Amino acid sequence: MNTNGLTDALLFLGREHRKEAWQASTLESIQRMLDRYGIARAFVNASSCRTVHAIRGNEELFETVQTDPRLIPCPSVIPNSGGDVGHENRYVEDLIRQGARAVCHHPETHRTGLDERVIGKLYEALQEHRLPVYLFETSLLEAADLATRYPHLPIILHAPTYRDLTFIPSFQNAPNLHLSLMPNFASFRGIENFIRLFGADRLLFATGFPLYEPGAPLAYLNYADISEQDRNKIASENLQRLLDEIGHPDTPQAEEDPVPCSENDRDQGICAHAFGGRPVEVSGMVDMHAHYGRLRWFPYEEVHGDALVLQMDRCGLEKIFVSHTPATTTDVGSGSRLNIQHSDFTPITT
Repeated sequence: MNTNGLTDALLFLGREHRKEAWQASTLESIQRMLDRYGIARAFVNASSCRTVHAIRGNEELFETVQTDPRLIPCPSVIPNSGGDVGHENRYVEDLIRQGARAVCHHPETHRTGLDERVIGKLYEALQEHRLPVYLFETSLLEAADLATRYPHLPIILHAPTYRDLTFIPSFQNAPNLHLSLMPNFASFRGIENFIRLFGADRLLFATGFPLYEPGAPLAYLNYADISEQDRNKIASENLQRLLDEIGHPDTPQAEEDPVPCSENDRDQGICAHAFGGRPVEVSGMVDMHAHYGRLRWFPYEEVHGDALVLQMDRCGLEKIFVSHTPATTTDVGSGSRLNIQHSDFTPITT
């Protein structure tokens, strides 16, 4: 993967309600994270858009990101149903003029819902400009319905539930619905199976920093058993394609070219293997939590022991603690017996 072009589809500035102190960010901590992981540019949303008000949060966001060309503002949007933002089309155009290349919509937090009578004019304006929408706080089927109503509007889901049998039908029937790698999307061979079903063009790399550790989605991408072409699509090319389709107002635009990431130690030691998707050469590395068998609600393939071993080899793991799915339920006895019967490596017996 060409890490010099790595784009983080979304991270957050500030601190959310009811989150720990270490789950907060400043401009400086975001810059350190980008340097550490070699991320060339990042889309940023301000937590104060939800903890205070969308308008106040967007003001803070635009002021902060202008100091670093790697940071692209991703403001929160609300409809004009309360008289806050004025004509929706001019509102969207103004956000684009200020450098926005995507927007966030939190229909629960901002009490907008998804009813056409409330958000219709806003989404018509977003679709007219093909400005990507990061949609939160909705079910998969609600997101798919919204994508169907606005077929020319890219809609991206960050951290939707994937332990749901509505997952595959939702993406199957909405080709403009996209998915990011932001945790908690972490099903076994999730990237490989998504590509098998829908192709690689609708997956985007995103960290969700500081709510989540950036290394998790990066390793998820690097160690996926996919082609380098598909890996590069997810790393940056898919998002860039969406950006190229945005209809810009006829005014000077903010600089969008990726900035080469700063020098770091990604080519040394354990980082050289992890960033290259190669087995990590650390003696005794252990995965402390895994499952195999048919997982309830998971729409993808059944996880077999041999598939786990192959994944261990890809990552450089020596041991893995694993339990068969019945052992995670009230059927502890049969789950433990299946562990012992079918596992070729030391099981956990619950």
